[in-house]
Amino acid sequence: MPCFYRPLFLLCVAAVTLILRANMDPPVMSMHAVIEQLSSRNSSIPAVLPSSLSIVDAWSPNSNAETGGFDWNDAKSCLCPNSSPRHSEFGLTLFKLARYEIGLNITGRNETDEEEFVRTFFLFPPKFSIFRDPMHGNASVIYVGDLKVASHQIRHSLRALGLREEELDLSSMKRKRTSPDACVITAVRDPVEHFLSGYSEHEYRTAMFAETRGLVDEMRVRYKSHRYGEPRRFEQLVEDFLADPGFFLFKKRSEELAYTKLLRHMWGQSRILTVLEGLGLNLTSYLPSIKNITEEWYEFVLESCPSAAERVLEFRRRHNRPMEISGQHESSKDLFHFRRAANAVWADRGPTARALCALHAIDYACFDRLPKGIHVLCAEVYSGGHFLDEIRKGCE
Repeated sequence: MPCFYRPLFLLCVAAVTLILRANMDPPVMSMHAVIEQLSSRNSSIPAVLPSSLSIVDAWSPNSNAETGGFDWNDAKSCLCPNSSPRHSEFGLTLFKLARYEIGLNITGRNETDEEEFVRTFFLFPPKFSIFRDPMHGNASVIYVGDLKVASHQIRHSLRALGLREEELDLSSMKRKRTSPDACVITAVRDPVEHFLSGYSEHEYRTAMFAETRGLVDEMRVRYKSHRYGEPRRFEQLVEDFLADPGFFLFKKRSEELAYTKLLRHMWGQSRILTVLEGLGLNLTSYLPSIKNITEEWYEFVLESCPSAAERVLEFRRRHNRPMEISGQHESSKDLFHFRRAANAVWADRGPTARALCALHAIDYACFDRLPKGIHVLCAEVYSGGHFLDEIRKGCE
């Protein structure tokens, strides 16, 4: 950044910080002190607590006896048999189990709204990009994009191979005829980490953009009564997410319901599989983590997409460089500690963290090649008698 831009940038950041703290009884700070405080913060992305490569010890030894021998492997087969998520059968159950973990016995939403919210979480359509080889015009790669999984960077990398991109929504994708040789790929990340990262961007957009702030102001949800950047605000957001009718007390905006736009960074990842299934497509492969994506992406494409292998090899011969970093959202810097607050709640391993485990059980069941497996805390939830009994009932 040119030196003469930096003071303006810091002043803008400081001004936003003061706005976020307005009407919250904050300690009085000078503008200089605010700028100094923000400048000194570590801008690295806070990491979710590490998972364990071996979670055998986390499974409850009593769970089998309590559930007649039914365990996580059985539950996994019910939730996502052959990588086909059973959202319609278990979506409402997982929301109910998540509420159980935080002591909410009922939802405040009526039956219709509850079904709609759950359906959106599990089925909201992702975006598609078809990449064609200009030499013959056939589709080489179909990339299924999602928010908070380096989608911008991935698309940029595929264009760098010389492939031509065509962006499509679900309705357009339904009308497309694609080459049977085209690979269908995506990238995912740890489901809980995905939710925490999505929350951070949601809060950043609420604080920084008038349109998002307007949506939040319109909804009668409880979490917004808590201070920005505090763990309790995140805890309340999770409770509202699971049960509060306030997300539905709004006006329609165009053809899109307001809450679907507001919360879109936090929808589940396994919905990708369900949408593909509805299109008659199978996912060829997925990159199970974006932690080392710059080093791993082109190798992943080479292994997964024979239709694009020649392009990858040619790119390597000419450039011999890893994937370029691009498209990182400003919320990743966590200047206002939104992600740090969410991480603190997760690290506490309390009811909210356990609820997130229950909510994302289908994601963990479907994407079972995550580098660190399932979090130990989630393993404890998934081995609990109540969780397994509810899943077993749905399997019968």
